[in-house]
Amino acid sequence: MHLFNHNIITFLVTTVLVISVGIQPSFAQEANASPNFTIGSKAPDLDIEFWISDRNGLLPQTSKIEDGNIYVIEFWATWCGPCIAAMPHISELQDKHSSDNVQIISISDEDLDTVTKFLERPVAGDSTGRTYGELTNNYSLTIDPDKSVFNDYFAAAKRTGIPCAFLIGKTGLVEWIGHPMRLDQPLEKVVSGEWDRKAFAVQFKKQEEARKRQMMLNLAMRSVGEQMRNGNPEKALQLMDELIDDEQFKSSKKQLTMARMGILISSNRADAANELKIFTNENKNDPMALNSIAWSIYEKHEKSGDVSAAVLEQAKKTAEAAVKAAPDNGAILDTLAHFIYVVDENLEKAIEMQQKAVDNGGAQREELLTFLKQLKEEKRTGKKQKKSKPTFDF
Repeated sequence: MHLFNHNIITFLVTTVLVISVGIQPSFAQEANASPNFTIGSKAPDLDIEFWISDRNGLLPQTSKIEDGNIYVIEFWATWCGPCIAAMPHISELQDKHSSDNVQIISISDEDLDTVTKFLERPVAGDSTGRTYGELTNNYSLTIDPDKSVFNDYFAAAKRTGIPCAFLIGKTGLVEWIGHPMRLDQPLEKVVSGEWDRKAFAVQFKKQEEARKRQMMLNLAMRSVGEQMRNGNPEKALQLMDELIDDEQFKSSKKQLTMARMGILISSNRADAANELKIFTNENKNDPMALNSIAWSIYEKHEKSGDVSAAVLEQAKKTAEAAVKAAPDNGAILDTLAHFIYVVDENLEKAIEMQQKAVDNGGAQREELLTFLKQLKEEKRTGKKQKKSKPTFDF
């Protein structure tokens, strides 16, 4: 079962409305292209311009990948939060394997001044006042502004995000590629000689195929968004139908269907309510999906009022179906309470439903209590209160 939160589903349903950049042929070709540098490839030698740290002289300024040694080539940047967060772990790994012929080489393609200024900063969360320069002195931190190593490794492997580490084994071949925070086990096994490169290559290929599909899907959704922005909902729906029918995006069919629903509703299509009814029936056992799309419709109604009565009524039924599937989920009960209040205009019943939501809210109880207090205040004063809805993670 897919798990959603309101932020995610709002993105899925409204992506087609807010993205203005259309799909570019070169990007599509890049997503389709196969890497020419992958698991089992021979690692190129290194041509690095600036070596900033060397573990107090214990690590060489490596230019040639030597058999018998193990290398980690990691790409980072001063603007990359996850890269910075990984630095203490990388330092610990170099410590742990200092006697195993392991050298960790981190490479930025920024200019020297940018990197040196960054290294003067204190390490976040470190009470000792240690700087990033002191932290990274434990391993080889380098700068390669001409991107020669970046092109030989990162670009050749068709990677798309940093930090990214390449683990080079004792025979000079690429053993593993991934996030440096997941490096521990592969590195341990390469050091001990227990690493199964062929098995990982099969796994990695599947991961890359999934990543490539996601890239293509993201690019296609940009094209859908462009059509919506240009006032062409019919073309956007045609593109969405093609995506939904595309076998390679089968695992994303539900999310795509929900995004398609966003087009129907935002375009005030006459068939929107019936399409929502069909979706509700087909997903009656997925309360998270039902609740999420119901809330996205409620939210659109509250923000713009531009939702038809038929869609609102069906969205209430969708919220009811979500409650039927998950009767003890406070956030789902909360969504239905909102619909009872807006669609049925039944204050008493909305209070009763919201009380159930609060009683089943668990850690979210205080947030759910806000709407209950608003409802009770309206009952007491007879005046409508400003409504709010917190964001919940399911």
